[in-house]
Amino acid sequence: MMKVFHMLERFLPLMGCLVLEIAGGSPAAVPVAAQGQPPASTAVEAKKPWTLPRTPWGHPDLQGIYTSNDNVGVPVERPAQFGERQFLTDEELAARQKQAEKAAKDEKGDRRKLAPDDTGDGPEHWYERGKTSRRTSLVVDPPNGIVPLRADMRKRAEEWESQRFGKGTASWLDFDLWDRCITKGYPTVMVPLGYNNSVQILQTPDYVAMVYEVIHDVRIIPLDGRPHIDQAIRQWWGDSRGHWEGDTLVVDMTNFSEKTLGNQQPAGPYRGGGRFQHLVERFTRVDADTINYRVTLDDPEAFTRPWTMDIPITKDDGYQMFEYACHEGNYSMVNMLEGARAREKAAAEAAKKKTEAAKNKKSGR
Repeated sequence: MMKVFHMLERFLPLMGCLVLEIAGGSPAAVPVAAQGQPPASTAVEAKKPWTLPRTPWGHPDLQGIYTSNDNVGVPVERPAQFGERQFLTDEELAARQKQAEKAAKDEKGDRRKLAPDDTGDGPEHWYERGKTSRRTSLVVDPPNGIVPLRADMRKRAEEWESQRFGKGTASWLDFDLWDRCITKGYPTVMVPLGYNNSVQILQTPDYVAMVYEVIHDVRIIPLDGRPHIDQAIRQWWGDSRGHWEGDTLVVDMTNFSEKTLGNQQPAGPYRGGGRFQHLVERFTRVDADTINYRVTLDDPEAFTRPWTMDIPITKDDGYQMFEYACHEGNYSMVNMLEGARAREKAAAEAAKKKTEAAKNKKSGR
């Protein structure tokens, strides 16, 4: 953890002319993907003209702390009933809002009403929510909103899911990288969960730095046109190279570790690509409060074709990023494995008793 902070401390002095002033403005609607339009009723009142702010060296100013909380509740993959439709109707939006309100109420309620193997979720104050989004899924391509996973990878993802929370886990290697407090993985760190959905963006003329609240991963992106590192070098977060296309920051990511294949925190059925994973990201500031984040993923080991997610992130000047301690001393890993062994022992004892009972019944005892 301290290595991350020291890394950032070394980077921050480069920001001699860092500008943190972001144009203010009233809350903005979530930007619309090019493939579809939301219902007309989502129109907002006319706002004051907005001019894209720029740094002293002329680049679009993306700096600030942003969250993806407005996307909490939006599934990665699109439910079948929506087909190729990207946005909810007014009635469907109302139903989603009602569901979100119920979830918030349940989190504040009595947690003792749980199934024997269900440990429940964290305390209510952990959870962060924004506005309720009209999006039917984060995936916008393919048009049906479904991640084009290869059949073997989808099966592998299902197997991983069945092992979660220590059920069927033989060692720490059966847990994903986030469970092990290594990394949430990329781009899954951009997919919103219940908490810590923030990223801080910093800029200099030659670099963009992104600090992610989850595990406090830091990504420093060169903008000077240098080539990617040697293909023999593999990293948890790959290797990032950025450039500007008009007012859009485009980031190319390669050189991922083979250990990330199927080993990340799941984003829908997707659990991370491997050594052949190639990502192209686009960060476009569309108003005073919103950056439209779009990422296209390609990996022949994992997918049958490239696919794309749109995740608008919202600027929040009042948001505070705190230390992400994961689990202190890694006690959770030990406890989860001990729980798995205890469950196996209980199952073996139950099976033994069942066998003995059957023998006794057969012998007439």
